[in-house]
Amino acid sequence: MSFRSLINYLPIILKNPISITQKKKYIFVISHMRSYSTLLSHVLGNNKDIDGYSELHYSYLNQLDGIKAKIQIMYTLGGGLSGKYILDKLLHNENQISESFLQENTVKLIFLLRNPLDTYKSRINMLVKNTMQNKDPKIIHNYYVSRLKMLIQQAKSLNTSKIFIDSEQIKTNTDATLDKLSEFLELEDVLTSNYQLFKYSGNGTYGDSTDNIKKGVISTNSNSYNDIIIPEKILKAANSAYIQGKKQLFRLCNI
Repeated sequence: MSFRSLINYLPIILKNPISITQKKKYIFVISHMRSYSTLLSHVLGNNKDIDGYSELHYSYLNQLDGIKAKIQIMYTLGGGLSGKYILDKLLHNENQISESFLQENTVKLIFLLRNPLDTYKSRINMLVKNTMQNKDPKIIHNYYVSRLKMLIQQAKSLNTSKIFIDSEQIKTNTDATLDKLSEFLELEDVLTSNYQLFKYSGNGTYGDSTDNIKKGVISTNSNSYNDIIIPEKILKAANSAYIQGKKQLFRLCNI
């Protein structure tokens, strides 16, 4: 957090100092880009027990990182923190969680994984829409496989309460999936498929920048992007990594 950022955040800090000092629990959605992580985070963030809905791009190595997250979330929410949980999502390998942070805090991890074909097509479509570079399927594939390896590594090494969710289940088996998460998180009110938008919903810096997130409900409709073709060689390697990775995540988390 830069000095300039701190100046921007100062008004919200001064209005809500107790939110900085209050002890909070943490929920981390650990996943990859285009995994419905923003959709799930909006559903979670609409529950009264949970504060946060966006990607903060932080690591959690010590207590100061937890304080920075509280400040950033207050800024994105425009007010104090009333829930028992702080929510963030970690989608990149540089964002880590240390053992010392886990030992000093109550942390629950939600591991989320989407199949490579839909992930790759969704990522390419977003890049084309935003006229961005790096639309090469090889680059997207390398990120996905590298990220999957990190998910497995973190599922093995992070000694705390964790659960694995198949991304597709959020849309195809919504009620059962949300009930499962509600029980895992010990929420007073169960999660629902409808959600309110937040100040930065649709802003690419904080998550999904497509119009889908603005629907305010988990929709079963998905775009197949039939005009986007993934080379067979890449898809074969991706599917192999996905199948094995999914098995390991399920075994490591759902115990």
